[in-house]
Amino acid sequence: MRLPRVIVNPQKSHIRTFLFPRTICELLDLTVGVVFWPQSIPYQSLGPLGLFTQDLDCHHTLLHNGCWFAWLIDMGESL
Repeated sequence: MRLPRVIVNPQKSHIRTFLFPRTICELLDLTVGVVFWPQSIPYQSLGPLGLFTQDLDCHHTLLHNGCWFAWLIDMGESL
């Protein structure tokens, strides 16, 4: 029995593979910016995401500690 040939387009699989990690990294970058440099974030340009990140300001201590914890985990994984 012959198996069907599978044609893979490497350009599309490359885009699909790296979309999720890239999105996660960009959201983490935004979170770090909101925590450490909130005055430099253009909230009006971000649309609904800008409104959401402005609302996170009331949880500043939690976000600050979470950023340091994520950084420590990242450093631990690299060792």
